Amino acid sequence: MTAAEGAALPGALIAAVASCDVLHAQSTDRLLTPGGVAETLNIGLSTVWWMCREGRLPPPIYIGPKSPRWWFSELHAVVAACPRSVSPK
Repeated sequence: MTAAEGAALPGALIAAVASCDVLHAQSTDRLLTPGGVAETLNIGLSTVWWMCREGRLPPPIYIGPKSPRWWFSELHAVVAACPRSVSPK
């Protein structure tokens, strides 16, 4: 991005882009909407927000005033860290 292009971006967007983790900038990671999180985890939309309130999911980042998003890699890490339960026989 050139300096002229950067000057055209709103200050909040520049700050958000600058604060992104280096991992996110260099990977093929993607941002998911609340519906995308629900679909990925096979849960309902209200459950996504409940899990956020309970601290079971990371808080979303906001790319706009009403635009919450989650990094796919962060959700993957949360699911990978969940204890595996053995189904009863």
